[in-house]
Amino acid sequence: MTGAGLSELLLVGYVPLTEHGFALPCFASGPQPNAWYTAVCSIDGDHDGLITAFELFESDEIRRLPPEMHRRAAIGDQWLDVFLWDGVTNVGTADAVWNAVAPFRSDISEKAPLTLLDLALSAEPEAAACLAKGAFDFMRLRYGVEKAETWRRDTLIREQAVLRLRRLAAAASLPQRTVKDLKSSVEVSQTSPATFSICLSATTRHAFARANQLDDVAAELAALGELLDTQIEPSHSQTEGAASAEVLAESAATAASWSGLHDINILILVSGRRAREIARHLSPPEWLPEWLEDAVPHEIRRMNHGAKLGKEKTDRPSIDIVDDLSVLESLAGYAVIVCLADDDLHEGAEHLFGFVERVGMEARGVTLLAPALPVQGPSQALAEAGEQPRIGSLKFHTVVDTSIARSPFWSGNPRRALDRRIADIVVGAAVLCVGLTPIVQHLTSRRAGHRDTLMTFAIQGGRHGKADHSPALFPMPSMASETTWASRADPGSYGRTLTKLEFAARMCDRAPSSHVRGVVEVRDRRPHFEDFARAVLENVADEQSLMSQPGQQNVPSAILGELAYPESSAGFALRRPDLAGALLTSETPSLNAVRTAGAHGWAVVRYTDRETIRDVLDGDRSVELPLLPREVLLPNVRRLKGNRGLATRGIDPRDVVRFGFDDFEEWRAVDGDAHLVTRARRYRSSIRTDTDALRRSDLDCVLPLREIRDAFEQGDIAATRLLNRLSRRDPLRSGAAKRLSDLQNAWSRPSGGARRFIIDDGVIPVSIGEIGPNEVPSQRFFFIDGDSSVPALLTSRVFAVWARATMSRSTSWMSRFSVSGTFETFPVPGLFHLQRPSDGPLQLLHGKFNSRFAKLLATFDRDDFVSGRVMEERGASGHERKPGTLLQAIDEALLAAIELPAVATDLDILERLLDMNRVAPD
Repeated sequence: MTGAGLSELLLVGYVPLTEHGFALPCFASGPQPNAWYTAVCSIDGDHDGLITAFELFESDEIRRLPPEMHRRAAIGDQWLDVFLWDGVTNVGTADAVWNAVAPFRSDISEKAPLTLLDLALSAEPEAAACLAKGAFDFMRLRYGVEKAETWRRDTLIREQAVLRLRRLAAAASLPQRTVKDLKSSVEVSQTSPATFSICLSATTRHAFARANQLDDVAAELAALGELLDTQIEPSHSQTEGAASAEVLAESAATAASWSGLHDINILILVSGRRAREIARHLSPPEWLPEWLEDAVPHEIRRMNHGAKLGKEKTDRPSIDIVDDLSVLESLAGYAVIVCLADDDLHEGAEHLFGFVERVGMEARGVTLLAPALPVQGPSQALAEAGEQPRIGSLKFHTVVDTSIARSPFWSGNPRRALDRRIADIVVGAAVLCVGLTPIVQHLTSRRAGHRDTLMTFAIQGGRHGKADHSPALFPMPSMASETTWASRADPGSYGRTLTKLEFAARMCDRAPSSHVRGVVEVRDRRPHFEDFARAVLENVADEQSLMSQPGQQNVPSAILGELAYPESSAGFALRRPDLAGALLTSETPSLNAVRTAGAHGWAVVRYTDRETIRDVLDGDRSVELPLLPREVLLPNVRRLKGNRGLATRGIDPRDVVRFGFDDFEEWRAVDGDAHLVTRARRYRSSIRTDTDALRRSDLDCVLPLREIRDAFEQGDIAATRLLNRLSRRDPLRSGAAKRLSDLQNAWSRPSGGARRFIIDDGVIPVSIGEIGPNEVPSQRFFFIDGDSSVPALLTSRVFAVWARATMSRSTSWMSRFSVSGTFETFPVPGLFHLQRPSDGPLQLLHGKFNSRFAKLLATFDRDDFVSGRVMEERGASGHERKPGTLLQAIDEALLAAIELPAVATDLDILERLLDMNRVAPD
């Protein structure tokens, strides 16, 4: 989302990307913002570039700059950087930063030579050669010669070449597509120890040739080589001219085939509960392929049962979503019809048969089956090879690989939740089948469904994805999933590619010149899960530097017998004595599968469970068998009525107005008697409040937005003065609070001498703190009222096992606790009791009848439990306690309370808690 109409902002914050070096500059309209923005550079990665736009930005990691470092920035101004080193923050242009870090340069050169080289290439090119040599030596000594040479070739030289050629292309007014595509059309090879060759794609070379820029290209590359004390020259091929002509002719033919096209509408049929969940997230595409650049971005129309809409011809292309074809008078105007359907195509979906019978008679375009990917396992339509899936008499032209949404190699927006990713794939596949492309020609030239085929695609080099460095986008690993695999060395070994199309696409919500690259394939579907699973293991191992590549291992049949999809699993032998092997699966393992695997010395883990995979690969830590993975299939868990209100999520930032402590103090000095002043609270955004952990944002204050708005509308002078102080000249947002009950609970004060504790969302071992009566927690926390029972229970092994098993999993950001799924389902042991006061949230208290346990809890005083023993005594897994410690004693008391021995495994604890949940009173 762009900051439409914003031409000038203030640089007031940053996001630290690393402990030192360049940070992400963050802009706002004033020093106390409610909205943040990032700047768009005229040339990506150019510290000497210009600011061309501002984009809306959201992050919990933004740190504010002190007022003396604020900088005004307008569109057209030179790029501003934020540079961190040794606790000092530097702000300004590349030249200004270079001068500011002069006292630290020798230190930076020794500890972070790559960062200093990046800065020098813009600010002090004369120093680049010496710094480049130092950076190479740094890489060689730390990672070896091979990785050092790879860094110099593929990172340093390649990225600098791309940057210089982008500057040249922009200065020559070449098409913006050429400028953007340079990231993926430049390849570097080393021809001798001191000589490098730059090869451009045929299309890019032709664009420079048409502008008479080939000599300038050679000169720029030679200058780069001189700068880095090496020799760099363009690669010359006799076939490049012919290749360029062929590419241009093909593009012209594609464009001509689209002249006069009318049927560019898409219909999505939705069938099944899971499909409806995904359909809620269907939205217009973020991008359109190059052959649709002149088309209006598709609008989404959700068809009501009472509507009668024909789509024979239209000037406004749309994506129509229906679950009842009776609302449509005709299907003739649809270029693509997609069936987004649950796996039970033949069970409970009788109404769909009539729909697709009509599709089979009236549809003129491409028909796609998009399986509604189940949450806990693979889709039957994707996992089971054989004849192409069908409904009634309709066979689909191909099946869309929606399972790529779950792949760790996903190339799209990494913060997308799973259902949004699937929705993006459904819409993207449909858009790619609009037009007379090789994909469409292949699909429509053969009898639909005569061969079991799969359609998959990837978008790379965009705002969110990582660009592939090869000149041609190859479908590995970006197009690898639990359903399909292709070997880079032998792409035809597992799934023959029937047709393939590389394309450029325009981002719809950005400037018209913003382009990305993509590739789409239709291939024979021959799943080979073992190679995909091996790539997942290697990806985690490389990321953590844990161990060498594991070997293949035969899996005991008893373990495979506990899986619903044993063919979508693979066993590996690991170099550790406490495990016979690890089984990676495409499904969430059941408790029976976990116990059976443990009995045979194995660990069973879903490939999406990266944390457990790290534990399995970490040879420095012992594994407890049976190993309870973080992703485990649970039976239906009941919400317990007595637990309602046990935990409350922190305040939604949209429900409050946030301002600095200095503003509050100056406001209070004038309006200290006003009721509104007494309602202000400190905003707690850190779990701890010791001096080292305290952040500047922990001094901020907040007020409920609704209360300020009501007071302002009633002419309250204190509200008016506060808004004037905050330079809030825009009208206060109207509408109801987003989470009113959470807001009310946060502003309440515990009754009966209870205390209020906060825990970090999704963090295990649980990170816990205490807040005062004049503080309210941020949205990243849950808060619970009670006595010392709260820290004792929440930091226990018993709660850690339950929280880990019941938290919601995410492919996009982080796993999270849930009010209804984690806290309201937890069977509280009998050592505690829940008390519901008349004027506040539920309280967790200890039972007075157990004097021994009460003595243990008495040691959890205000000053000790957070900063002392709890933080020090618990292990990385949450239940590794030092013998004889307080935490171990509490763990043993809790295990005894639920009738388990001190040596109980995590699986024992989880199964016991599930039994307690099942029999607990409503």
